[in-house]
Amino acid sequence: MRNGIRLNDLLAVKFAKTHSSIRTILYNPWLVRTKGSSVAFDNRRLKAIMAIMYKFKGKTVEEAILPIIQLVEQPFSQGLSAYLKEKPIDLSMDTYNPLNADRLHEATLKLLSQNRSD
Repeated sequence: MRNGIRLNDLLAVKFAKTHSSIRTILYNPWLVRTKGSSVAFDNRRLKAIMAIMYKFKGKTVEEAILPIIQLVEQPFSQGLSAYLKEKPIDLSMDTYNPLNADRLHEATLKLLSQNRSD
């Protein structure tokens, strides 16, 4: 699951670079109580631990979207911004490396073109 998150971050970097006039916000609300959170884990013990965490620490969907609405309503100075809860994330971290974003984009295009020719 963590690799999927990192790949999504890189795709957002590439998107923001390619479409600089479109504001892109990456937002991680942390724990949100949804039905999907209960089926995301196969291990029964881990599932039980996560259910407890989500129950006591998780936000409702309604609570989780309020900061997103506030972020979208603010004027923006850059095409891409990222947040963990309400705290801005430093986009100079390796997770958001533009060269890695370009490499992922090229690898994705290559995979897609291979699937079309099969």
